[in-house]
Amino acid sequence: PAARRQGLARELLKALAQQFPGIGTSVTVPETFTPLFAAAGYTPLSLQQYEMTMDLADA
Repeated sequence: PAARRQGLARELLKALAQQFPGIGTSVTVPETFTPLFAAAGYTPLSLQQYEMTMDLADA
């Protein structure tokens, strides 16, 4: 917690991209993390995902 909100994760992502140019990476992250990845240069893909459940007691 002491290291949060200091930009360390963003700088790490940027450093990795600089160290390994030309290597694309896609990540699946919760929506709350999208600002972090956007700040590091990632762009969203047009992807939809649905989470579905079924209660077997009702089946």
